Amino acid sequence: MHWTLQGVFCIVSTVGWLSNRSDKIFSLGSERFLHSREGEPHRAYHEYLFKLRNVRERLHTEPAKRLADGREEVLKLFFEQLAAEASGRA
Repeated sequence: MHWTLQGVFCIVSTVGWLSNRSDKIFSLGSERFLHSREGEPHRAYHEYLFKLRNVRERLHTEPAKRLADGREEVLKLFFEQLAAEASGRA
């Protein structure tokens, strides 16, 4: 796997921003929250689920989409591993 500076920076900035807003950076969240996005604190994992993993589909140019591909893979691997470890699956 190739870790891009921008992908890693995205992870660090998301975790940093949210750590200032709440006591935890990770929580899977209840099914209700995952559908409504209401009723629970917004964590770094939720930022990925709700926003960051959908960035590529909003881009219009091929160079931007290619750049997003690498970053999207870094984020996906990081947050999937984080979820697995937090839930005891890894």
